Amino acid sequence: MSKPKSAVRLLSLLPLLWGLVLVAPALGEEPIGPPSQLAGDAARLRQAEQIADFGHWLFDLEQQHYTFSAGARKILGLQTEGWSDEALGGFFLPESRQRIQQARRRLIEEGTDYDLEVQFRRLSDGKVLDLHSHATYDPERRQLFGIVHDVTD
Repeated sequence: MSKPKSAVRLLSLLPLLWGLVLVAPALGEEPIGPPSQLAGDAARLRQAEQIADFGHWLFDLEQQHYTFSAGARKILGLQTEGWSDEALGGFFLPESRQRIQQARRRLIEEGTDYDLEVQFRRLSDGKVLDLHSHATYDPERRQLFGIVHDVTD
């Protein structure tokens, strides 16, 4: 599958989005900047997701746990924000699950791009979606940050 133009445009947003996420404090840390600034950053990120029809996610390697934005939850048909890797994995088609694990490993160990299309069975209606996802890795926090976009025809 080739990347649609909208997916290529979304990739150009990734550094900005990652910057907004880095402004948010990690668990147990003091916030960076005044609360009004953080609330504004979060509102702009939600607005960007709505305008561009994408979502973002954070994967914590230590906890093996995903956190999904409102945009990602809408695309994936998820009701809750947090999902374990094991629980979510069952909704990816088997070949896609393997590709995700390989891409994750290569990103962490080799710095290779995490840029792939996978198939996911949406929880809300069972429809199989073609998803494009791109991610970066923060070795200090041991987290992956990525975007997801529905590219189903």
